[in-house]
Amino acid sequence: MEYPQKPVVALLLRKCLTVNGESDPCSRRSISRLPSSPSRRSPRSRTPCALWMRVSSLATLALMSDDLPRGRPSLRLPDYDYAQLGAYFVTICTLDRVCCFGRIIDGESRLNDAGNMVSAVWVALPQRFAHIILDAFIVMPNHLHGIVMIQEYRAGQALGQIMGAFKSIATNRYIVGVRQEGWPRFAGRLWQDNYFEHIIRNEASLDRIREYIAANPLGWEDDPERPASDSRAF
Repeated sequence: MEYPQKPVVALLLRKCLTVNGESDPCSRRSISRLPSSPSRRSPRSRTPCALWMRVSSLATLALMSDDLPRGRPSLRLPDYDYAQLGAYFVTICTLDRVCCFGRIIDGESRLNDAGNMVSAVWVALPQRFAHIILDAFIVMPNHLHGIVMIQEYRAGQALGQIMGAFKSIATNRYIVGVRQEGWPRFAGRLWQDNYFEHIIRNEASLDRIREYIAANPLGWEDDPERPASDSRAF
């Protein structure tokens, strides 16, 4: 996809570092690590090409250890104003990690109609919130990764309100799909409570997160958001 112009990104990241002091708004928040559980999936044979893609994906993830969460993260920084200028990496997951939006086939995210709807709602967010820029994103079978850049302060339109609007609009459109197109019903609600966010501190971090988003389908087999079975995807 086409990214925002580099001078715009650099300016946003500089302002993020200087709004409340370099050590405050863009400091890395604590992240809790959960113990790894044994794989529930049986080994799969891979072609040399698939093995190369897998190694490449894991190498990208390894380079990003300072920028991405492992296990379940803590919630928002208690003293941070998420309406101020800054760049944020967000992850939003379906409830119980149900795969509603498609499948991963040959290392690519193949979206169904519901997944295409979620993608369209995400892309349209700047029409509702004119003070934001969207950067790299990807819709996976049961979650979405995306980068949101807030260009100016607007009271009542912080990152949380933006993500809440996205989830609400996507849920309402999914319900229409259930009624009119026969999409599978969801239990209770479409999305899990809250969302993960990471404050992007500099251009090097931004580049690594972009690489992670692009390579996400290649790491699906070991993705912590992948359920034991993704057979519900339609």
